[in-house]
Parts: sequence; structure tokens; C-alpha cells
Amino acid sequence: GASYASLSGSGSTVFGMFDEDTAAKAAESVLSSDYRTILTRPTHR
Repeated sequence: GASYASLSGSGSTVFGMFDEDTAAKAAESVLSSDYRTILTRPTHR
């Protein structure tokens, strides 16, 4: 599962942060059949 999960400010978006790519991809695979999902990576400045 996600190491951290939360809602956006207005609650219209749920997001999860994962330590491993495989865990993120597994969650996306399960959720994408019922919800719009987008896998992203954090950016570093």
C-alpha cells in the first residue's frame, strides 16, 4: 500500500505516495477500472 495517502484541499482528489514503483503500479492497476488514475514521479529542484 501507500506509505502516505491524503485528500487535496477541497477533497476532490485522493493521492497516495509509494516507496516502490511496483506498489504504485499495482494500486493503479486495481483502481483504474473504477477511477481515473495518473501515475507521476516527484520532481526535484
